[in-house]
Amino acid sequence: MEKALFGRRPTSAWPQYLQIFTSISQAGQHLQRRTKYQGEENTVTPVYQLARRVSRRPASSLPSLWIRMQSKSTRIQSLDSRTNCRRLNVKLKLTGLRKKELEAEKKQAQDARSEWQKLPVKIAGHVTKRDALDERHASYRARVQQIKDKQDKLALDRAQDALTLVSSVQSLQKLETDHLQATLALIEGESDFQILKAHSEEVRQNLAQREQDVRVLITERDNLKKIATAGLRACNELLQDLSERESEIYSEFNAMNLDEYEAEIDSTKARLEMVHGGNPQILLEYEKRAGDIEKAKRKLENIERELAELQQNIDEIRQKWEPELDQLIGQISDAFSENFAKINCAGQVEVYKEEDDFNKWAIQIQVKFRENEQLSVLDSHRQSGGERAVSTIFYLMALQSLARAPFRVVDEINQGMDPRNERMVHSRMVDIACATHTSQYFLITPKLLPNLTYHPNMKVHCIASGEFMPADQGKLDFGALAQKALAVYGGL
Repeated sequence: MEKALFGRRPTSAWPQYLQIFTSISQAGQHLQRRTKYQGEENTVTPVYQLARRVSRRPASSLPSLWIRMQSKSTRIQSLDSRTNCRRLNVKLKLTGLRKKELEAEKKQAQDARSEWQKLPVKIAGHVTKRDALDERHASYRARVQQIKDKQDKLALDRAQDALTLVSSVQSLQKLETDHLQATLALIEGESDFQILKAHSEEVRQNLAQREQDVRVLITERDNLKKIATAGLRACNELLQDLSERESEIYSEFNAMNLDEYEAEIDSTKARLEMVHGGNPQILLEYEKRAGDIEKAKRKLENIERELAELQQNIDEIRQKWEPELDQLIGQISDAFSENFAKINCAGQVEVYKEEDDFNKWAIQIQVKFRENEQLSVLDSHRQSGGERAVSTIFYLMALQSLARAPFRVVDEINQGMDPRNERMVHSRMVDIACATHTSQYFLITPKLLPNLTYHPNMKVHCIASGEFMPADQGKLDFGALAQKALAVYGGL
C-alpha cells in the first residue's frame, strides 16, 4: 500500500512533504504552547514528536511515514476541533459568569440605591427611636438612682437594725448573766439563811436555857437575900446584947479581911499548942519540920535549876524550830491567799501561839468572803457550809503545793457545795492541775455543773455502768452526743 501511495507521487513532491512536516511541527509547537497556556498538561504533543521524528528519519522511510502523518493529521484536526469547542465552551462559560457577575453587581447597585433612598426615612426613624431610648434611658437612670438611694437607705436601716440587734443581744446576755448571778446569790442566800436559821434556833435555845438559869439564880438570890436579911437582923440583935469588951473585940476584928482572919487563927492555934500542958513532942516535931523544910528547899533549888536548864533547851530549840515553822506556815499562807485571791476573796494562815503552853499552839485559818467583812477565824458560826468546804479544800491544796507527788486523787470534793462555790473550786483546781511542773490530778465526782471551766490539758472520762445499761452500745457514744450538743448549742 505504501508503494502504491508513493508510486502515484513523484519524487519531486518530497519538498512539499518536508514543508508539510515543518508545518506540522510548527503546529505541534503552537498546540503545545496553547495547551500550556490553557492550563492543560505540559507535555510534548504527538505532532511535535512526529515532526521531530520526521526530521530525524532518513528519506527512505518517508512513504510509510506519510501514511502515519495523514493519520496524525486527522487526529490533529480532530484535536483542533475539540480544542476550539472547548475554547468556545470556556468563552461561553466566562461570558455567562461575567453576565451573572454584572447582573449581581447591578442588583447590588440597585439595592444600594434603594437603601440609600430609604436612608433619610430610616435615619428619621432611628433618630426618633434614639430620642425615645434617651428618654427611657434617662427615666431608667432616674429609677436606678431612686433604687440605689432606696438600697442605701435600706442598708443604713439594716445596719441600724443590726446594731440594735447586737445591743439587744448584749443586753439579753447581760440580763442572763445578772439572772444567773442573782440565782446563784439566791441559792447562796438560801443556804446562808438555812445556816443562820439553824444558828438562830441554837442561839434561841441557848437564850431560853440562859433565861431559865437566870430565873433560877434570881430565885436563889432572893432566897439567899432573905436568909442574909434574917441573919443580919439576928446579928444586930446580938450586937445590941454585947458587953463593952466584946464590942471592942468585934470592932477590932470587923476591920480585918478574910486573909487576916485566917492568919490570926493560925497564929492563935500555934500559941495554944506551945503553951498547952508542956508537951515534950513539940520540940522534936519542930526539928523534924525544920529538916523537912530544908530538904524541901534543896529539892526546890534542884527543881528550879533543872527548870532553868529545860527552859534554856526549850529556848534554843525554839530559836531553830519556830522560824522554820513560821516560814512553812508562811508558804502555806501565801498559797492559801493566792487561791482565795483567784476567786476575789481573802484568806491567810497563821500560828496561834500560847507562850506558857505549847500544847495550845494551833494552826489558825482566817478567811473573808465579802468585801465589807474583816478576816475572821474559820468556824461553824461565821461561815456557811459551802464556805467552810471551799476554805478546807483551798487549805488542803495549799498543803499539797509543798509536797511533791506524781499524782493526786480527789474523791467527790464537790459534794455538799452550792453551785457558786463548786464553780470557784473547780476553776481553781483546773488552774493548779493544768499548770506546768505540777502533779497529775484525778477528780472523781458523780456530777458536773454545766459551763464549767476546762483546759486543753484536761480529759473527761465518763464511766457508765449499772443494771440500767442499754443493750445498744451506740446510745452511749459520748463523743457523738457531745458533737450533737455542740451543734445544737452552736445553732442557738
